[in-house]
Amino acid sequence: MTDKEQDQQTTADPEKTEKEAQAAFIADIVSGKQTVSCVRNGSIYQNKDAKKMVALTFDDGPYTNMTEKYLAILEQYDAKATFFVLGQYVLTKPDSAKHIVASGNEIASHTWYHHNMPKLKAADIQEDFRKTEAAFEQVLGFQPNLFRAPYGSINQTVRDVAKSYGQQSVMWSIDPQDWKVKDSEQIAYHILNR
Repeated sequence: MTDKEQDQQTTADPEKTEKEAQAAFIADIVSGKQTVSCVRNGSIYQNKDAKKMVALTFDDGPYTNMTEKYLAILEQYDAKATFFVLGQYVLTKPDSAKHIVASGNEIASHTWYHHNMPKLKAADIQEDFRKTEAAFEQVLGFQPNLFRAPYGSINQTVRDVAKSYGQQSVMWSIDPQDWKVKDSEQIAYHILNR
């Protein structure tokens, strides 16, 4: 959500908390009241704003040491990010998960086990979402409203389960391939020259 959209929502209803406003915005996207410029098969890939911008996201954690380093760098540059985390790590590393939220960043679901979801049975996908949602509720006191499929691997069954849990699927428009290449200059070049 852009700052302008958040400001408009806050102005329109000052009683809403930021989380409620974000949840309402996501609900509006799902219902079609808000539009984004690139939605494919029900997953958000790109914001509707035509300005060039980057949404910083981190997948797989929270990892105690790395998450703390990321949060310190984000704070240093007055930047925010969305952390797509594994439900099992929310339970085993609750301080890191809480720090993400306390620092004003967004935390969202990246499943429980990081399985390739389309390869699972529907009942197993449901169980993964249920366990992840329970971990968020237990540790953070709320349920995630955004979801990113591991490996970017998603199908309609996974989207339907996500939707049944009130989660909007969010993907990426540029894969930095930082999982494949460890050279930061090469990663930056790949991202900036798309």
